[in-house]
Amino acid sequence: QMCAALMRDPEGNITNLRQLMGFTRDADQEVVKLATLSLSAVFVDIIPGYRIRLPTEKELQMKVSKQVAQQRKFETTLLQEYQRFLQFLEAAGRKHEDQALALSAAGQAQ
Repeated sequence: QMCAALMRDPEGNITNLRQLMGFTRDADQEVVKLATLSLSAVFVDIIPGYRIRLPTEKELQMKVSKQVAQQRKFETTLLQEYQRFLQFLEAAGRKHEDQALALSAAGQAQ
């Protein structure tokens, strides 16, 4: 439901990304796998085709319309959660690589 809501209205449901990221820390590995797949699909669908960046300090101090403020909030949250997702993937990759190396070393020792 969270993924469907995000895909239907990304700007209105952007906070669902944080909730989905929470599932990547679950003790049940099936939940982690499903969350990872879901997040991948969501990011592919909601990342805009244009380059986004965090606003500068000067831009943050400027008075902007409500629509621009909402757009900034969406883009900032999207960038932050995407960065967290990439860090999660990197850590998971390192963990699995370390496990594979340990198994390989154990197999060579026998």
